[in-house]
Amino acid sequence: MTAWREEKRPVVGTTRATVPELHDRWPRGDVQVLDVRERSEWDAGHIPGSLHVPYHDLHSLPDEVDPEAPLAVICASGERAAVAASLAQHHGAQDVWHVVEGGVPAWGRSGFQLERPGEVAEHR
Repeated sequence: MTAWREEKRPVVGTTRATVPELHDRWPRGDVQVLDVRERSEWDAGHIPGSLHVPYHDLHSLPDEVDPEAPLAVICASGERAAVAASLAQHHGAQDVWHVVEGGVPAWGRSGFQLERPGEVAEHR
């Protein structure tokens, strides 16, 4: 990246968002959530209404994603989400948020609702 920037090549950033910031916007339904963890992590608990695509399978923007609406990309710590946020942006998402600092586990530790397969969750 340093060489890229020194050569003045184009660089596009993503918005960084914390779990509490995502939670503040999530109940309004104006942000899409893309969970890029592995299936076993997803099955253990995920944000209700989120879409699941493991980061290594993000070869295009999923059909369910509106490329013009905000898209929050989340994992368990922020590392996979960083890669996936960049990929989502590359594939056409216009307003991508990289959720940092703890991801879905931090969401659950904060007392925010998690959903598991076969359960129906309520927004809190």
